[in-house]
Amino acid sequence: MISSRRAISTLQAVVIIVIVVAAAVGGYWWYTSTRKPAAPEEIVLTVPRGGVVMTLDPAESYSVPTHEVIVPVYETLLRYDPENTSRLIPWLAESWEVSENGMSYIFHLRQNVTFHDGTPFNASCVLYSFNRTYSLGLGPSWMMSPINFSACSIIDTYTVNITLKYPYAPFIYSMAAQWGPLIVSPTFCKVHATPEDPWAHEYLKEHMCGTGPYMLEEWVPEDHVTLVKNPNYWRGWSGKHVDKIYMPLIAESSTRRMRLEEGTIDIGGLNLEDAIAVNGTEGVIVEVVPSLNNLMIFMNTQKPPLNNKLVRQAISYMFNYTGALETIRHGFGSQARGPLPASLWGWDPDCPQYSMNLTKAQELIEQAGYAPENITLEVWYVSTSDEERRCAELLQAAAQQIGVTITPKGVTWSALDSAMHPGSGNATDAPDMAMLYWYPDYADPDDYLGQLYYCYNDTVPTDTSAYPWFNYGYYTNATLNKILEEAAQTNNLTKRIELYRKAQRIIVEDAPAIFVFDEPAVLTYRSWVKGYYFNPCYVGTIDFYSIHIEGRP
Repeated sequence: MISSRRAISTLQAVVIIVIVVAAAVGGYWWYTSTRKPAAPEEIVLTVPRGGVVMTLDPAESYSVPTHEVIVPVYETLLRYDPENTSRLIPWLAESWEVSENGMSYIFHLRQNVTFHDGTPFNASCVLYSFNRTYSLGLGPSWMMSPINFSACSIIDTYTVNITLKYPYAPFIYSMAAQWGPLIVSPTFCKVHATPEDPWAHEYLKEHMCGTGPYMLEEWVPEDHVTLVKNPNYWRGWSGKHVDKIYMPLIAESSTRRMRLEEGTIDIGGLNLEDAIAVNGTEGVIVEVVPSLNNLMIFMNTQKPPLNNKLVRQAISYMFNYTGALETIRHGFGSQARGPLPASLWGWDPDCPQYSMNLTKAQELIEQAGYAPENITLEVWYVSTSDEERRCAELLQAAAQQIGVTITPKGVTWSALDSAMHPGSGNATDAPDMAMLYWYPDYADPDDYLGQLYYCYNDTVPTDTSAYPWFNYGYYTNATLNKILEEAAQTNNLTKRIELYRKAQRIIVEDAPAIFVFDEPAVLTYRSWVKGYYFNPCYVGTIDFYSIHIEGRP
């Protein structure tokens, strides 16, 4: 583990000098992952990561630990406004137009932007990057699936036409997402492509070349990542910024807490318990801000007795929402009001809400024709999540009071996800209930309602292939499906909000899930860190460009 932000070995210095000398005589490699020895005045921000970086390729990465590294390096056409999730901010695109039929998006691109290798950013880079992500077919490639690449065109050097296969209003919001639409240097990829690997995927797993404010200096797998300032960044470097970002792997939150208290890291990234414990420590700031994360317990609507709406409603009345907030979240959070988090545009503040009422629960079970003692269910949760385990136990304890048996079952994330997609293809073979934390791929209600509650084809509702991957409840409602389809095809934001509010009420009435709580983000950092803010649309990432250091010893 590297304990000093400025230390550099003699061997490292020799390597760096050799590379700098090589760059001086010309060649493509001037921007690679080493640079001149750190100047005495260099300002380093130390931000630990809690998870391992698996790949540096933005066309593959679909995990928070990796995107902590990728987002400062690669950029998108648009970004989300941190103060208003419905507002998009021009970024690599300065403006855009949408055709009346919602099929064509014309983006007018920013000029005088270059990649870290010196390649100019232009319209061809956009089409190349989108096509690369789609063609590789990895994690975020589905984000590009609405695009009809054969119909896209370059209008001029800085104007690109993106044509879709069908009208899809959420597409414009997906253009600001942290996974999927990131722009890479075509030159960089083509130089390192091979006949077997035409998109240079293997090379980009370990190397990076974007337009972002920081670029890769060093990645030591399972140890640390170091990013350095991109001297040619299009937004410039006037004002106060940090020169280097050092990101060591510190898996345990308790260790990150100790380092934050010592002042040897600048930003903590602590879990809730450690954030509460460190609150009040001199020189440490704990800030609670809204996020788009929420927790749900899905019920398999195709599997008796949960195929009966009254039973699902009864279980929704069993859950101890207040207890979960007080004992598990320690007051940090709020009971969910339906399937959308309160911070997302389109959320219905008047949506009906369940509350714990065991008398009502028992009445509904009996109304459904069941005796409580004849209902036996399992609720699956991710065993590494203490919050999920304790929520499952709360539900179990409440159910026992009226004679219903609900047994928690802790498994790995991969085991839970696999079980929810049984090899038989029959939804009735999936678990009774399963927990799922959700944060958005893109900040649009469609990413919640369309991903979790839509059905492609309800003619055979037990067929798992009729549902999006994360519709863990195998829930379908013909009226809802039509509303979601209409909402996804109109570009009128007011109309979309109206439709999504109708959708939320239908979902709550049908109770395919227990809507547990909306989870805020808890930021922990040293008081000398200035300009640090949280954008709820970007989970687990930090806008390092906005940060500077004042008064650090």
